Amino acid sequence: MAEIVSEMKGVPLGRARRGGRRRQDEDHETRRKLIETAATLLDEWSLSEITSAMVLAASGVSKGSLYHHFQDFDDLMGEAAIRRFSALADRDIMMTQAAIATATDVSSLVSALAAITSQSQADTRRPRRMERARMIAYSELNPRLAERLASEQMRLTNAFREIFAEAQRKGWLAPDIDPHAAAVMIQAYTFGRLIDDITEDRMSHDAWIALIDRVVRLVFAAPQSERP
Repeated sequence: MAEIVSEMKGVPLGRARRGGRRRQDEDHETRRKLIETAATLLDEWSLSEITSAMVLAASGVSKGSLYHHFQDFDDLMGEAAIRRFSALADRDIMMTQAAIATATDVSSLVSALAAITSQSQADTRRPRRMERARMIAYSELNPRLAERLASEQMRLTNAFREIFAEAQRKGWLAPDIDPHAAAVMIQAYTFGRLIDDITEDRMSHDAWIALIDRVVRLVFAAPQSERP
């Protein structure tokens, strides 16, 4: 049937298939360009400040193509925001997974986690902390973004929960600690820092990291040699 239809149109089947694949590739490229352009604009502007005109001008894509690939402009911006969130989530997950995979005992694990904490709470991460807070606030008015964000947040929390469950299986996490609660707690540090980000009389970075490290050491089980 496909051959008959193709011949009736005067186009060889192989060429028709190649043409179809080429159009699909072009569609994917256009969608990717729109998402990447919108994501890049988020480096300088918030979700509520970016307009479709800004994205179209920066990407060189037509308005018709935008609405061909996305339900509306909010759909595109939601995809761009979630992609940025996912990239940061994946980095945090990989760093924590590497920490538990390479640790030889609880002390080395706590030291590795301390290094990750110091990096994640650095002043240079302030723009991303603010971006995440704005995205959460913006999702209150955007059900589709809220759904996407909830799904991605669940993926991040579940990944941390499994990491802590692995530490528990190794005897490095106190057995009475709920891995899910620990997974949420480790992410809560970021929002604690966010509170300080918007104040004038800011706390000492070293004091903040020292307090987090102290909490982490209380959560994790002490090695046999250090137990009373």
